[in-house]
Amino acid sequence: MHFSGLAQSYKVVTVPAPGGLEKSLGDDWDKIDSVVVKGTINKADFQTLYNCSRLGKLTVLNLEGATIEGNRIPDYALFYPNITDDYLNIQRIILPDNVTEIGKYAIAVMYLKKINFPSSLKKFSKGSFYGCHWMEVDPLVIPEGITEIPWLCFGHCQSFRKLVLPQSLKIIDGFAFYNTRMDEMNLPEGLDSIGNSAFWSSPLLRRVVIPESAIHLGMGAFAQTDSLRSINIPLGVTEIPDLFLAYSNEIDTIIIPDGVTRIGNSAFQMDYDLSYVR
Repeated sequence: MHFSGLAQSYKVVTVPAPGGLEKSLGDDWDKIDSVVVKGTINKADFQTLYNCSRLGKLTVLNLEGATIEGNRIPDYALFYPNITDDYLNIQRIILPDNVTEIGKYAIAVMYLKKINFPSSLKKFSKGSFYGCHWMEVDPLVIPEGITEIPWLCFGHCQSFRKLVLPQSLKIIDGFAFYNTRMDEMNLPEGLDSIGNSAFWSSPLLRRVVIPESAIHLGMGAFAQTDSLRSINIPLGVTEIPDLFLAYSNEIDTIIIPDGVTRIGNSAFQMDYDLSYVR
């Protein structure tokens, strides 16, 4: 995999032991705009990379030849919640083929544009990519083997337009795709649950087909989907939750299955064109 466009100068670094990246980079650590890392790295090395971007010029991070301890990108690897003055200026990340998990808020709140998801990846975590507004991975293809999109995992990621979810997916947790700009997605058969506000404020989404396997729908799951014109309710659903489709002005028809025994408060609030519910 090669760099294009972003990088002007780069350094190849082999880390002799986990935690040794800072020393290996040398005195010009704050002048490097692209780094190729080899060897085994840990959370301390991710902190070094964070500093190279926040305090220096690093924009491209190539970990293709690296091994990450436990094959897991650590929680808060490149994000520090107590530092909120700006987005981190890392714009491209190349992950190694052996990564299996991305930790909590590991790659959050940055100017990230490009990242690869290796087929080895099996687990995301809470807020893994939260606030990566400019992530241009389009379509955004979630690898097979992923069973859950956790809370706020891709919240506020606004630059992809098509979402491709794997057949292995069982749970989309609350706020998982909150405030995104996708206009096309699939919800695979076998999906069990769509959490609270999972797709709230997805204003470009036009059509949603919920699989019959999905029997739990969360509060506000598809609220404020301003362009939505078509959505179904699976036959096994017994309750339509509060605010489920509120503030979705373009929807005009909802077919309610016979098994529904409760329609929650404000489930269709301010859906002005809704004229036929049965």
